Amino acid sequence: MSVAGAGWAAVSTGTERTLPLLVSPMAGEALDSWLEALAHRHDAPFGLILQRCGIHPESMSRAMTGVDRGLLGRVARITGVEPDELHSMTLARYADMGIACAGSGQRARPTAWGWLTTSRWCPRCLEESSGRWLLAWRLNWSFACTTHGCLLVDLCPSCGGAQRRHAHSTLRIPQPGRCALTRPTDSAHGRVPCLTDLTTAPRSTAPDMQSVLNAQRCIDDLLAGRPVDLPFYKDELPSHRQLLLDIAIVARWAAGVPTTHGREMRVAGRHSQLLQGNRSARDVAVGTAFALAVLQSPSVADAVGLLQRCSTHAATTRPPGWVKLSPALLRAVERIRQ
Repeated sequence: MSVAGAGWAAVSTGTERTLPLLVSPMAGEALDSWLEALAHRHDAPFGLILQRCGIHPESMSRAMTGVDRGLLGRVARITGVEPDELHSMTLARYADMGIACAGSGQRARPTAWGWLTTSRWCPRCLEESSGRWLLAWRLNWSFACTTHGCLLVDLCPSCGGAQRRHAHSTLRIPQPGRCALTRPTDSAHGRVPCLTDLTTAPRSTAPDMQSVLNAQRCIDDLLAGRPVDLPFYKDELPSHRQLLLDIAIVARWAAGVPTTHGREMRVAGRHSQLLQGNRSARDVAVGTAFALAVLQSPSVADAVGLLQRCSTHAATTRPPGWVKLSPALLRAVERIRQ
């Protein structure tokens, strides 16, 4: 018999007794994914796990950006997982990198090149982990899987919905690796769970996939605080937080180059790719690869040449947000205007 049946009453008395079945978080796993894995392991509706952990269903999305220490302590006692590990499963782990996250009782706002209100995913990774979701997939900085050499997937191939925008239904038992959204039906029920197997989503690549994968590896190193090699800066290498800001500003500039095709945009030079206005994984991949091509240039002149192409096609001499650029990159942008 499932824990959701006869066994569940024994542990849902309102005390902080440890759950009968424990599930260890995977390396890099998101908090909501792990909580869903707990519910699935207990064969219990997601709402029961949230109730035992003291998490209000309506605050689950906010909890992904940061959880106060008091609640972390309760969840730790219920699940046997240390508070510091639980903290690392929220977007608060990236706060030092300038990615906006919430403090206790606050709501953080997603940013165009920061974190997403949804989650991308790699179908192969999702299959190999039995349906567990990585926290990094919630970052707009995550656009490719360096393990499997593909772009991350943005939308369910069946219902077309973005994943994990809202918390899982509290009334249903989570089905790891399957779409938790609902879709319309012709029956009297109105909507039914999609439940598409997301591990079977088609994988895609970019034309210059090696540059994209190298860009993703560089971003991963920056987010992890590891050293990176960006020759453009020479002896003026900024902090990792400023590096991410430089990349974001140039990438947005590259991805925002207008053409006569309305919302379609094009990146200059050998990085020319058609970009759509919805900022999919492919969009971010192309923009970031271009930005890193600038910063990996062996000389300032080479970097200025790439920026000049972008400026010519964009018909703007400076990128939006240029005042926030590092001194070295700001000087390069100013050379375009001379």
